[in-house]
Amino acid sequence: MKSFRKLLESKPTEGASGPVFRITSTNLDRHKDRVLAIKAKGEEFRVPLLWNHDSWSPAIGFARCFREAGEWVMAPVFDEACDTSKMVAAKVKAGTLDQCSIRFVPCETEPVPNKDGGYDFPLVEVLEVSIVNIAGNQDAVRLRSAEAVDEDEEKQYRAAGLAFRLKVEGDLAELKAEVKKLHKLLPDEEENDLEEEEREAPEDEERDGEEDEQALSGDTPEEEREAPEDEEPKSDEAPPSEEEQELSEGTPEDEKDLPEEEAKSLRAKVVKHLGFTSAQAKALSPADLRGYVALLPG
Repeated sequence: MKSFRKLLESKPTEGASGPVFRITSTNLDRHKDRVLAIKAKGEEFRVPLLWNHDSWSPAIGFARCFREAGEWVMAPVFDEACDTSKMVAAKVKAGTLDQCSIRFVPCETEPVPNKDGGYDFPLVEVLEVSIVNIAGNQDAVRLRSAEAVDEDEEKQYRAAGLAFRLKVEGDLAELKAEVKKLHKLLPDEEENDLEEEEREAPEDEERDGEEDEQALSGDTPEEEREAPEDEEPKSDEAPPSEEEQELSEGTPEDEKDLPEEEAKSLRAKVVKHLGFTSAQAKALSPADLRGYVALLPG
């Protein structure tokens, strides 16, 4: 391990194949974020090489990213086809620029908030690598020249990389366990709300059923059959027109506030049959609730 540490801390020397940079690690970066794994089809991929994430200017070469001893590293290849590429290549060669940074997007799963106030990214896709003055990740630095190293040092380097990979896998397993816990908690709250409304809904449905049966059988409660004593005699005047009726009725029935029991019954139906969440159902207006329930098959 002493030789490995010496290899990492030694001043960069030029080899035939150019320098090698580490592009990520599982340690928190300066923004309290952490990249746990990089998506790749194999052990190597290429992306554009930029200067300081300047995506408006042409690339200055390409970054050959590859896995070495379980760790993702990058060898920059400068095309030197422009002044910027020549300048950055010269400064990397001189050791003036010794840090890099990646631009990425999360894939397959969303980032998860960590206890340090940032985000953990379980899996990302690298879009480009940039040579920069100051990297967001303190570990994204030049490691060494790509020249051949001693066989013992190579073994120790690979052992250290294997330890790094095991640490990443452990962090991923822990993160997946936390995500599963969150998924178990969130649905339970919605199911509890749904069960509560479904328990209240049958009472309303029974009352509605009784009213429908009375209407079909022609039975009218005695109170409704008996005409009020003070009922005024029927007038010979013609019935009011539809426009007069609409003006006299005022607010349409659909826009009036629903009784709470009826509202709960309607919300339970749209949640159960139309796939609404409890929160979405509660946000619907009385008119919308009636409209959605009317769409349901009789």
